[in-house]
Amino acid sequence: MDTNELNKRAIKVTDRDYSYIDGSYLRKLRMSFGMSQALFADYLGVTKKAIEKWEQGVNKINAPVLRLLFLFENNPELLSLMKEIKISNKNFILNRIKTFEADEIINSEKDDSEIEVNFSSKKSWKKVNGGKTYVPSNV
Repeated sequence: MDTNELNKRAIKVTDRDYSYIDGSYLRKLRMSFGMSQALFADYLGVTKKAIEKWEQGVNKINAPVLRLLFLFENNPELLSLMKEIKISNKNFILNRIKTFEADEIINSEKDDSEIEVNFSSKKSWKKVNGGKTYVPSNV
């Protein structure tokens, strides 16, 4: 028996159980991120109507979306990696950040184009690109 055949027998890969993810769970997850149906649909690459039908239990959530929901649930920082956020009104974003329970908001004393926001999840964000974009500081 060759090594390749032995490896095939020694490793068994099975899909995770996503059966707990239904329309009600989708709605709770979406709301925990503070997202509208339209915005969450954009992150998932589906229509707002699809989100509505899944949340109402009219349609079953398809397998690729189940996998994305599982990833978002267990790694919410993935959401921040998918989009670039541009801010044109600093006061607006500072007020919005406060509503998401930021532990700390630090304005750079040297340069008003950089701001750091620390959340209890230990995620930090910084303002870049001339002061109009927020990105995770670990990126």
